[in-house]
Amino acid sequence: MKSLSKKAKLISLGVAGVLVLGTVIPTLFVTGTSASSYIACANKKFLLEELLPNGRCPAHTVKVRVGLRGPRGEAGLSGAAGVSGQVGATGATGATGSQGATGATGPAGPQGVVDLYNSMVPRGIWQQDFTAPEMTEFGNAINLTSNPAGADFDTATVGLAICSPGCFGGADVPASTASITFTIYNIQRGGAVGSVIASDTQLFTVPEVPDGQIATVFNVTFDFSAQAIVLPDTIIFGITFNTNPTNSLGVMQSPNVSAGSNVFPGDVYVAGASRSDLASNIGNCDGNNLPATGTVPFQGVPVMCSSGYFSDVDGLGIDSVPSVKLTTVG
Repeated sequence: MKSLSKKAKLISLGVAGVLVLGTVIPTLFVTGTSASSYIACANKKFLLEELLPNGRCPAHTVKVRVGLRGPRGEAGLSGAAGVSGQVGATGATGATGSQGATGATGPAGPQGVVDLYNSMVPRGIWQQDFTAPEMTEFGNAINLTSNPAGADFDTATVGLAICSPGCFGGADVPASTASITFTIYNIQRGGAVGSVIASDTQLFTVPEVPDGQIATVFNVTFDFSAQAIVLPDTIIFGITFNTNPTNSLGVMQSPNVSAGSNVFPGDVYVAGASRSDLASNIGNCDGNNLPATGTVPFQGVPVMCSSGYFSDVDGLGIDSVPSVKLTTVG
């Protein structure tokens, strides 16, 4: 290494390379007392043979002075929105809310079938005969049960009986028909019969009385629903036979009233041809108020039996009334 120039020698003494007129003076690295086989130019390693003849670094390794850092550029545009993620799982059911307030009470429902009056249960063992011309109309003054809905009068059912001749059994009585009228009246002071409220006439089938049988008992029903009538609390009803096969058709009697009540216990309402004809047909009770002569219009008759109409005859010791049921449907 004796051929090194003076400048190279300076480098060998550890002097760092300096920039002179755009040329980098190499920096020589030594190990111990001998120089290594390469030098560093601009932080790049070169063999000694690669140095320029004047001992300087190659021109392409010359460092260029770096200018000041420029201002920061504007922020770039925001990127496009990403794709929506998947829908998450359904959350758990929330707790049950408190119970709501009770709603208003609804309107009252229909009251159904109501017995305004019922004297059909139990049915008695006697009938009121209408043997012409003894009796032409038969009935009673009654108090009806409560009708809170003010519903229209619906039906009237009457218990009837057709007897064999004399009601003692005997020859067969064939089936037939009978025209029957059911009339409802207002009641006046003292129980007098007032104006007609409603009336219905029907032609009913009368069943056969078989040979040897005393009587056949059956019911007939009058339909008043189409007349749109609301009955008062107290009325009088009357039953009239317009036709009577073999004069042996009559109204069944009952010793009991299960709905409603009788206005005048022990009395009945009758009409007939004469006092004498009716007297034997209302229990043979004396002291009644029937007119002495002429026909008897439909009226109440206090029959003056010991306990009421027919009580002496049926042996039950209580009043016996026409077997009738009046109903309404709310």
